[in-house]
Amino acid sequence: PDQILFFRLGDFYEMFYDDAKIASSELELTLKDARPSNKIKILINGEVAQTFREPTMTFPVLENSLVEISGVDFASPFSVEVSRVSDNIDSGSLTQLVRVDKNIVIIGRILFH
Repeated sequence: PDQILFFRLGDFYEMFYDDAKIASSELELTLKDARPSNKIKILINGEVAQTFREPTMTFPVLENSLVEISGVDFASPFSVEVSRVSDNIDSGSLTQLVRVDKNIVIIGRILFH
């Protein structure tokens, strides 16, 4: 889905069922063996979603999104670890630690359970 439905309940807006599940899905990646750099990119479905500005980056993900790490522009090899996933994400669908050496490496496809 490309839209999320919010319901106003008093002073607050709430989401329910699948909308709440989608909105709360996060992936946390931790950079190993390198300092943060805008040359290390997190790709979602082939598009740059973020760069490693901090050693650990947390970002929202949608079901069926393909997560990749690009080190094409970075000078030396490094590793990236999947350090945390939301409870609704099947962590078995993700490679827990990847080594990147001037290439693009797939972390995995986001699957909900």
